[in-house]
Amino acid sequence: MIKRILAVWSYFKRVVSWLCKAWPLIIIISVISFHYLIFQTFDLDEHFLNKLIIFILQVFGGCLILFSIDSNLSHFKDFGLKQAFSQWMKAFPKFKQVHKLTLAEGKYDISMPMFGVGISVRNDSFKTTKEHLEYLQKQIDEIRQQQTQSMANVESHILDMKSELFAESNLVKSDVKSLTQSIEELTLSGIKSQILGVFLLVYSAFLGVFI
Repeated sequence: MIKRILAVWSYFKRVVSWLCKAWPLIIIISVISFHYLIFQTFDLDEHFLNKLIIFILQVFGGCLILFSIDSNLSHFKDFGLKQAFSQWMKAFPKFKQVHKLTLAEGKYDISMPMFGVGISVRNDSFKTTKEHLEYLQKQIDEIRQQQTQSMANVESHILDMKSELFAESNLVKSDVKSLTQSIEELTLSGIKSQILGVFLLVYSAFLGVFI
């Protein structure tokens, strides 16, 4: 018995949670029902009451839409309608404006490092051709060693660049995914308020024309 009650209670909470996601629809039904009950319960001047309800709905609907727009803008660098209005006021053109252009001298150094292979040639007199050939072989071996070291440095640098590019690529993908999720959440969170605001404006317009 207790398990059945707990199961029913759990199901009831899930249903309530599901209904709360459609809170604009609940408010819309509540507004229409409240409007109908007022006319059925109280003996008031219908013309005056309609005007009052139209005024309240239009003001509330407009404020709700503005609040939704301001809430959406605040997600971008904390910039909202208040900041936009403040910047617009600060940008009011002054009667006299003096524009000064200051040129500053600067010194710029441009360096272009180059990597090469060096060889030193001595103007020594070799006693024999063998000594001369040994010296040249030594120089060739040094050149090969320098080339091998240079190629190793280049390959190491290329591997480091690949690793950095791979890490930056993963970071960009993560940022894009996070940004996409934020935009989706922002769109879904603001659309309900905007739908409710539009309905209140349309409903008040309908009352003003047909009732």
